[in-house]
Amino acid sequence: MFGLNPKSLHEIEEMLAQPNCTVDDLLKCTSVTSQFRNGNKKLIDFLLIEKNSMRIFEIIKNEPNRAIQKSILGLFQTSNTALHRLLADNINIAEYAISTLESTSSHAVFSIGIMSRILSRAFDLWPEDMSEIFRISNTIYQTIIKHIDNECVFRTIQDLVTESHKGMWLLMWHLFRFLVGKDAAKYTLKHRKALIDNDLIVDSKYMTNVHREHILYLLKIFFNIKLSHESEFAANVTQYIIDYTNGQLNKMTTSLFGLVLKLHPNEEILNYAIDVIMNGGDFSDPLFDSAIQYVTFCVGIIYKHSKHENVISKIFYFVLMQNNVSNIILNSLKKMLLTVAEDASYREKYRILREDAKQVIMVRFNRTKEIENPLFFSFLLCYASIIGCDEEEENDVQWQEFQKVVVEPWINDEEYDEKFCFVINETDLFEKYNLSTLD
Repeated sequence: MFGLNPKSLHEIEEMLAQPNCTVDDLLKCTSVTSQFRNGNKKLIDFLLIEKNSMRIFEIIKNEPNRAIQKSILGLFQTSNTALHRLLADNINIAEYAISTLESTSSHAVFSIGIMSRILSRAFDLWPEDMSEIFRISNTIYQTIIKHIDNECVFRTIQDLVTESHKGMWLLMWHLFRFLVGKDAAKYTLKHRKALIDNDLIVDSKYMTNVHREHILYLLKIFFNIKLSHESEFAANVTQYIIDYTNGQLNKMTTSLFGLVLKLHPNEEILNYAIDVIMNGGDFSDPLFDSAIQYVTFCVGIIYKHSKHENVISKIFYFVLMQNNVSNIILNSLKKMLLTVAEDASYREKYRILREDAKQVIMVRFNRTKEIENPLFFSFLLCYASIIGCDEEEENDVQWQEFQKVVVEPWINDEEYDEKFCFVINETDLFEKYNLSTLD
């Protein structure tokens, strides 16, 4: 191995023998990385002296020369993790290293990138120790939160939100408090109160739209993994979203819906979602799709309370009777139908929904030609296929014929009866839902 080459060993030992040897001098040696990788004890002991370790991170933070930066990075890319371990053992070094995020120099992007990679590996190796260093530090959480708008920092924290990094809940909590702002005191974690420093506050002047979007996304992936263990935390986030929107639909965003889809279903937010859908607007708006996803997510609540009894039928009607619905929304409508159809506990509710959906499909089929709107036509027949036929429908001759001469051939990519048309009173359908007719 190159690291065992007598010449490379001699180069390092000769440099270390100098009375005024510095980290900067060692980085000029071509063999420093290989000697470190192969466990040269004198070299490792020298680098682990605190002032020398601090100098390594000082170079990462302040050195504009890319070649020198890459020499430092080379030490952290070997199988020897002695330098990484410093972050888990020495709070002074950890705080100084993470202060790299505060750099505003022209080479800060490169420096922050290196520091992020080092931090990520240290967390992967010692998640509990690193979490404890973060917890007892007076500066680390504030520094990370202030710079969570930085894409590199954001991606690093995102990668750390895993099942194995159990201590990340505290960073997520402080990020949440920063998101809440001046009303943060309203939200508490009673069973973890002793572990939380409520005096840790990041000034809201640092908050930007990028901070906000990044925090919402991190909370989303956190609860996607941790919801079963973080019910109290989740309840706080749900209440914050209710407080934040306060009945104002224009405050609901796709990011907020994305987050609440990872929390427990909530009736107040369900009402927002229903209002977003029934108020119409731009049917190509992603917010509309998010609202339909949330309604699907809350099917259990919908069928538990009589006041929501017909809401899915109403949404099915309302969406399908529009002319400008995107394929994303049509696909969400399909998922909603399947959610009810495939759950045996909704059998009686599905029977009602099925009859309502059939009526809507009949009306829309009469008005839709595949050649004019192939995407909408395909979804329409997909819904019809999900509904299908059952033994109780022997008297529904039209629907049976439709399945036989249109739906089944179309699914099997065969010729279907393009002239098929339902005989149906559309006015009855419009009056049933007390909604306007199709334009």
